[in-house]
Amino acid sequence: MSKALRRHRKKVTDAANGDTPRLAIPKDLLFDIPESFADIVVFDSGPGDNRLILISCHELFDGLARASMWLADGTFKVVPSVFFQLYNIHL
Repeated sequence: MSKALRRHRKKVTDAANGDTPRLAIPKDLLFDIPESFADIVVFDSGPGDNRLILISCHELFDGLARASMWLADGTFKVVPSVFFQLYNIHL
């Protein structure tokens, strides 16, 4: 039952993404950012043990520039498996 549900969920998700296949989860920090994500990657420190990737868009940066207060939160325990640590900035 759960296998059929996973197949159905994948089919629905792929259809919503224009049948674009999902990318494999990187196994190390030496991966390259795919060209299809180049427009949302604002900064990438490059491969290495202390790699930092900033994902955003210019409209959100404009909002941060105008905001009088930022609230930030970082988490280690509950993040998608593709991330080691995730920081969120809220206006």
